[in-house]
Amino acid sequence: DGKFEIPVGGLLLSRFTATVTDPTGNTSEFGTEYVLDLDAGLEISRDDPVSDRKVVPGSVQSLAAVLQARAVNRPVEVKAIRFKATGSGNEMTGLEAVYLVLDADGDGMYSQGDSTLGGPEVFLEDDGSLKLPLTGVIVDPSFPQQWLLTVDVADGAAIGEILAMGLQASLDVEAETFITAGIPVNILGVFPILSDNLILSLASEGYGLWLERYFTEAQRNDPQISGLLADPDFDFLTNAFERVYGTNPLEYNESPLSVDISPERAIFSFPWAKDATD
Repeated sequence: DGKFEIPVGGLLLSRFTATVTDPTGNTSEFGTEYVLDLDAGLEISRDDPVSDRKVVPGSVQSLAAVLQARAVNRPVEVKAIRFKATGSGNEMTGLEAVYLVLDADGDGMYSQGDSTLGGPEVFLEDDGSLKLPLTGVIVDPSFPQQWLLTVDVADGAAIGEILAMGLQASLDVEAETFITAGIPVNILGVFPILSDNLILSLASEGYGLWLERYFTEAQRNDPQISGLLADPDFDFLTNAFERVYGTNPLEYNESPLSVDISPERAIFSFPWAKDATD
């Protein structure tokens, strides 16, 4: 048995081979190619819990998940990420595009100034996988990144469907050391890492559309008739309450509010129009 030592201080993040030369000068490889392992890695995580999130058919860049990326020991270049459809709906027909976005301002929302890292890509089959190739995505240990997984929802997506996706395992992330390209790094994280459950819902009716349902153009231009605090039918219910209750603002209505008072509490009950969300 024997051993030999090679100083490797100048070989950081490098590939190397060892050779042996006998007394006659014949040189041959001592073994296969080696990769110097410095425990470089990339940690992917999601801090907030998975939740249900309503989305509307036709919406663009709807948020599906907020992900954190942190390089370990050395800068890491992320080459690709693969997501597997997990929702009960059909992501192939329900989603027109999937993106990975750098959350530049760190607010956890897709906004102006955020930059696209990968996408748009599409699912090619129901319950299938989607690969997002990435170019120039470098994560430095000193500067963790926050990524947004966003989607474009198809106009014809079926109401009630639930669309979702996730990183099922570390193999779904392709990354390598940045200083010396081609050396894979360890992918760390608690997998699977899932997106929110995107529930296809009808769009809520804005106040402007509600006004158009009941008021003429001339009435809409008169705040004494169509303003939020106006009461054009003199039933002591302002337009704001008429919209919430789902009643006609131009027809007299008794207040649908009822109050049940007991020694312990007072319970206020009233109808609520499903589309009156703002």
